Amino acid sequence: MEADTEISRKVNSTMRPQLSWSYWKTPVIFGASFCILQILVAFARFGGQKGWILANPYEIPAMLFGLAMFFLCGLLVGLLVQHLLKGSTGAWRYVLLGGVGLATPFAIMFSLSGGLLGPPGVLIGALIPYLALVGVPVLLHQSWLHFRKPATR
Repeated sequence: MEADTEISRKVNSTMRPQLSWSYWKTPVIFGASFCILQILVAFARFGGQKGWILANPYEIPAMLFGLAMFFLCGLLVGLLVQHLLKGSTGAWRYVLLGGVGLATPFAIMFSLSGGLLGPPGVLIGALIPYLALVGVPVLLHQSWLHFRKPATR
């Protein structure tokens, strides 16, 4: 009986912990909202019913691939934002959330224009505004906190 518990402890200690829904909730919401925003931009750009009629049935896989790319962009942005917001509290968290709100329209435009460069352009185009408007302030804030500490001897 004791050997069974030792084996189960070894197996449990070598297994990686599973990430729960609470970890993936923010990235999935970002991914879905990127898809919705892309559809809204397409509707605003192409107008009413004429923009939604597919003349060629071969356009359906391309449209689904585009939505999948936008979902992947949103997923990566959600993971980035979740990582950057981890541990931030108070007013600083609201500043970062404001930066995320400010970066979102730019990310949609950059990822749409990045589509001319292919799938990597879509992904990189979506991440650039978030890195510039959220990542750089986080880096500056962390370095300020690091250098603000008094030297202990």
